[in-house]
Amino acid sequence: MPHPPYDIALILGAALHDDGRPRPALLRRVAHGVALHHQGVAERLLMSGGQVHGPVPEAWVMRDLALRAGVGADRVLIEDASRDTVDNMRLSLQLLAGSGWRRLVVISDAPHLPRALWILRRYGVAAVGSAPEPPPSCRLWPLRLREACAFPLSMWKVARRTRP
Repeated sequence: MPHPPYDIALILGAALHDDGRPRPALLRRVAHGVALHHQGVAERLLMSGGQVHGPVPEAWVMRDLALRAGVGADRVLIEDASRDTVDNMRLSLQLLAGSGWRRLVVISDAPHLPRALWILRRYGVAAVGSAPEPPPSCRLWPLRLREACAFPLSMWKVARRTRP
């Protein structure tokens, strides 16, 4: 991950349990972003995730986790309307427009990062990715399989949607 510090770490959401509790992927992503913030690598955190599964938007659960981990509320931004990775990028870039923040690190699980970074490049934004270390018990092959299917769909969605 070259050239820190970053103006902002864009943390991508992950599905919640039906009762609104975070699943392990979301916990890993937020903990990784919080660690980068505490290390001075990322000045701010942008939580991106709408209400896809569960009773609340993923971004609000992510925000609460970051605040409990000692991140100041003035350092956390929320994008809570996205329903997929293309929306994460498009709506987050709209939120950041005019902020002057140019140095962006995207946080997600390693199999998800190539697609997320590809979408950003298509929107004209250069960013780097950073992934939390998966626990030894985590099997990445289901995520890789999901990404193999999701990448063509994202390509189609980006081609159809307007730029941020």
